Amino acid sequence: MTSPARQLTREQVLGDLAETLEEDVEGLDENTDLVSLGLDSIRMMHLMVLWHRYGVEVTLQDLSANPTLGGWWEALGLSGGREQG
Repeated sequence: MTSPARQLTREQVLGDLAETLEEDVEGLDENTDLVSLGLDSIRMMHLMVLWHRYGVEVTLQDLSANPTLGGWWEALGLSGGREQG
C-alpha cells in the first residue's frame, strides 16, 4: 500500500468540519463541544471517510470520546509537538 500524497493538517480538519457543519469554525476554542454545534455520529463518520483518504485510521469511538478540537487533535495525531515516543 502506498502512502497518501498529502498529510492531514489542522487546517484541513477545520475546513472539513466547517463544510460538514455548514458553519464558520475558525474562531472555535479547543474545548468547544462540537456536538453542541450540531455534530452527530453520521457527520463524524463522514469526516472519518474524508480523513481515511489521508491514511488516517480513526474510529467513531476515538472522535466521540472527546468531541472537541483539542480531543480531535490528540486522536488524529495533530496535537502539535506532543508526540509520544
